[in-house]
This record gives sequence, structure tokens and C-alpha cells, in this order.
Amino acid sequence: MNQSYALREETASYKQDKALRTIEQLLLYTPVRSIDNILLAEDLQRQLEIPCLLTSNPQTLSKRPEPETGTPSHNLSAALLLFDCTEISVMELQNLLRLLPSDTRCALTNLVPDSIYNRMMEWPQVQGMFYRNIGTHMLLKGIRAVLNGELWIPRHLCHDFINRRRHQPSQPLIISLPTKLTRRERQVLEGIYAGKSNLALACQLKLSEHTVKSHLYSAYKKIGVTSRLKASNWLRDHYSLLDKLSSR
Repeated sequence: MNQSYALREETASYKQDKALRTIEQLLLYTPVRSIDNILLAEDLQRQLEIPCLLTSNPQTLSKRPEPETGTPSHNLSAALLLFDCTEISVMELQNLLRLLPSDTRCALTNLVPDSIYNRMMEWPQVQGMFYRNIGTHMLLKGIRAVLNGELWIPRHLCHDFINRRRHQPSQPLIISLPTKLTRRERQVLEGIYAGKSNLALACQLKLSEHTVKSHLYSAYKKIGVTSRLKASNWLRDHYSLLDKLSSR
């Protein structure tokens, strides 16, 4: 990195968080093995009291040893993998992320604002993103947050990410609870949600088809729908409400 990483002695408060931590080691992926990253690894290990290993072989970023070479693998489920974006191209990074298990936790360091590397936040493995020259205090604080299961992503990237994915829901997210459903009304609603016909429901419940239709129409009125398809869609979105709506 382009700055000194003589990280401040801030381990006292971190010790209080150890019980929350599931990450047992840091893996700093550094193909060049620059002196900056060597010093960074030493400082992180000292300040966070957690092993910080350097790795430059992509084959070690797997859950199992290589069958032919016997190269030992790292336990990625218990590691935070750090990528220095000055030592890996965005295409190489993307290819590595594609191969890593989806539950792997990664953080990117030495990012440049408005670079194509910012798109890497789309990957679920990326839990932290740190710009170049953010300062040693903020770097340590951010890595600590990621170790404790939080995200550390620049605010403007989160804002853009959320805005691109927000849309008006097709169904209301907050609804007023309708009148309680009777036991039969719930049974016929669950039946149509399962794709059963009125005749199949009549046979299952030992009722006439006419009675099944009566229960359906009554249930439709209570949940505010007018057709079988709309009732099925309502159940898809609000199935968890059935227990609250059902009469005891």
C-alpha cells in the first residue's frame, strides 16, 4: 500500500468482541508480495491478535488440497480473504470470486474511487471495500467490523446499489389483518395454493364441490381477492399470516 501501516494499539476493545468472531485468520492475497503488504500482514496480526497469512497461489484458495500436488488449502469458511487491488486485475479478481464458495468472506484494499473495481460489490463474498489512503485508524476499524460480521462498504456505493434494485412492490408489504378465517376457509386456501382443484378438495375434505366453492368465496372476500390466481398470489406473499388469521 502507499501508506505506512503502523497501526495504532487498539486491541483492548477488540478483545471484548472475540466471542462474536467466527473468523480465525486473515489471508492476504498478494501475488507480488510487496513490502507494503508484508508489513501490513505483520501489523494486522499484531493489532488484531489473529493470524494473517500471505498467499499468492490461487490454487490454495479452495476448501480442499489439490489432489495432484497435495497443496494444503485454507479453511475459507473461517477466514477473511483480503485482495490488494493494486496487485490483481479486475478480471483476475472476478474469476477468483467466481470460483470461491459463496460463503467466503472477502475485502478489497487499495481501491481507487470511481474505478471499475467498485462493481465487485455485486459479489456476495465481498464484505468490505477500502479505498487507498483512508488512514490506518479507519482501515483497522473497518476490518474489525467485517470480522464481527458487518459490512464495510462506502456509503455512495451502497446508495447506488440500493437505488438500482428498489421498485414498487406488486403487492402491499403492510396490510391490515382481515377477519379471522375459519378452519375450512384456511384448508381450501391452502389447497388451491397447492394446486388442487375444487373436486380434489371436495374429496379430501369430504365436502361437496358447492360447499368448497362457498368456503373459497368467503375466504376471497376476507383476504380481499376476486379469483383463484389472486388468492394463490396472496398466499405466496402472506403465507406466514395464516396462523394469525385462523380461528382457534
